[in-house]
Amino acid sequence: MFRFREAQESDIWLLYNWANDPVVRAMSFNKSKISEEEHKSWFKNALACQNPMIYVAEFEENGTAVGTVKLDQNQVIGITLDVEYRGKGLATPLLKRFLQFIENRFGYSFSIYAYIKDENFASISTFEKSGFQLQGNFEEKGFKFKKYEYKCGNDGNE
Repeated sequence: MFRFREAQESDIWLLYNWANDPVVRAMSFNKSKISEEEHKSWFKNALACQNPMIYVAEFEENGTAVGTVKLDQNQVIGITLDVEYRGKGLATPLLKRFLQFIENRFGYSFSIYAYIKDENFASISTFEKSGFQLQGNFEEKGFKFKKYEYKCGNDGNE
């Protein structure tokens, strides 16, 4: 249903618009709108060093971009769906497919982490249904959040 490709320079404004979507900003730890200059600088650096790894999720049948998945240098995952595709039951299959993709791509054992604000019930559900295990509840800088872990590879991901 989904395929993933590394983000390209031509994706800059697509990712900018997704990042500044009001729901995305509300569920982010930094609620401030991202300026065009901030985004250009971040995106240029991210593409140059591949850190974070940024993937665009597309429908296999027609190549329509539906969202993005990012992994930062600490293996923390972030997922964003285009507003048009939210609430349609796509987030969990997209995340599950991404986990298969990333395990196949790297072929060794490692963990991926998710930090999800307590009020982000949709993401909590998506990550739990995708096999992420709750590691605990935390509070930092005024945010209450849950930390999840997913074990990739052969180290106990059953």
